[in-house]
Amino acid sequence: MAKWFHGELKMVQRIKAFYENRSHGSKSKKSEFVNELYSASYSLARCYADRDEYIESETIYKELITALESIDGISDYQKQIMYRCYHGVGVVAMKRLQYDEAEKYFIKDLAFLQNRDIESIDTRNLLVVRQNLALVYMHQEKFEKSTEEYNKVLKMREQLDFGEDSLEIGQLLTNIGLCYRRSGNLDMAEKMYKRSLDCKVKGLGWNHPDIGMLLQNLGVLEQVRGNLEGAIKYNQQAEEIYMKTTDEDSLYLIRVRENLICQLLQLDKHSQAVEVYWKNYKYVNKKNFWDMSLPVLHEKIVQILSQQEMQAQMLEVLLHMIDASWCKPEYYIWYDNLKAHTDHPQHSLDDGLKRFPENIGLMLRKLSQYMIPSKDTDGIIKTAAKVTKAVEDIEQLVSIVCSIADWLDGADMKDVAEDVLGVTLKGQPKVFENERFMFAQACIKAKLNKYGESWPLFQKLLEKEQEPIWYHHMLAAQNAIYAGQHEDGKKILIDIKETCQDEEMATKAKDILEYLKNELDNATA
Repeated sequence: MAKWFHGELKMVQRIKAFYENRSHGSKSKKSEFVNELYSASYSLARCYADRDEYIESETIYKELITALESIDGISDYQKQIMYRCYHGVGVVAMKRLQYDEAEKYFIKDLAFLQNRDIESIDTRNLLVVRQNLALVYMHQEKFEKSTEEYNKVLKMREQLDFGEDSLEIGQLLTNIGLCYRRSGNLDMAEKMYKRSLDCKVKGLGWNHPDIGMLLQNLGVLEQVRGNLEGAIKYNQQAEEIYMKTTDEDSLYLIRVRENLICQLLQLDKHSQAVEVYWKNYKYVNKKNFWDMSLPVLHEKIVQILSQQEMQAQMLEVLLHMIDASWCKPEYYIWYDNLKAHTDHPQHSLDDGLKRFPENIGLMLRKLSQYMIPSKDTDGIIKTAAKVTKAVEDIEQLVSIVCSIADWLDGADMKDVAEDVLGVTLKGQPKVFENERFMFAQACIKAKLNKYGESWPLFQKLLEKEQEPIWYHHMLAAQNAIYAGQHEDGKKILIDIKETCQDEEMATKAKDILEYLKNELDNATA
């Protein structure tokens, strides 16, 4: 940093010198200072880019481009600075993952170079621009364009290397193979990878990490083809090379073993997968590579450990999964299932809810496993309000809230169930038009002997039904009678007796009607 600070200071001094002297001297002297200013500004932009200060770098590049594009009779020296600024903006945009912006400036750079009249710009500059443009197209998933650019670069590179298979050509072939693979042309991808392998083995020998990486690419290719055994073979070769050429805890080894684990799991070779997993596990921990690891791999291993009832090992892995940046809310639920939260309070459901405050699964887990058993009425109502606010889909909301009401009913907390449904209705009035919600409300009120409130709900429910649900009709009739609306209840019972195809239901309606008649006769007598 100190080195770059000193360089920047010198550049600022040069720029200052320009401003101090611009009003003095001859016309040629002024021109010299202008070019000094452009050169110093360009160097300053590059310094910022090298320090990953991309916004500052881009600002200076674009200011220079604006100034240079406005010059009438621009000199060759100034043209060189301008095209370098185009390239600089493209590189900075690519570093910031702004691929559309990068494409725009690389194309401007390319167009300038193709129409150049400056002898000092050679083929290598053109090669670099095309190579960067090809990389941008690959990131944009414009694989046809990327392959086209890479093939142009390949021809240029072959001319520069006089037809020899160089390492640069080997790397280009790898990238072309990657484009073919991502576009689905697996045969061409394999051809490019294998040609690249020949180039790299000539230059590096067999035991080199770059060879291992290329073998991994071939392994991915076979995995895409569905040839998992072939994929495993390539990855095992890569692992062998990495064990000879890298540290035992290198990222190369960790990555290739993760590939092997995934492929073994897909073949249901669980014991082999778990064996490789534990071999890899200690190095992932040692280097703290959890954030770079594959979440799905650990999830599958945890499921296997759960099936094998290896709770201690499952717990150990889950602790790291929860601490990883890619943690998912369900990991806290899995952890809670182990009942290990008392030993590790930082991984309790409360911790999960702080991290994922709007996650429905965590809310429901805490409600069903802790709040309802402890009769935490206030917590239950607040959670229901949060759920109502968080869930936008009406059908999903009704399903969740009705499940909560069922849990509360089973826990003999019917009054709280009624409150939960009421909170939901208040927060989202549209649920009242949902038949399932209306039925849940009516049933809870009936169980609380609030027939004056339950009967109108059943009545409205019957009106909304396109096809009669006789169970609903029977409940409606009973609630009407209990609410003192005997005539309404009798009408529904008669309809059930005469229309319902369920013989048991029809008989029950007939028995109730006879009971009502006897009760009325006795009352009259």
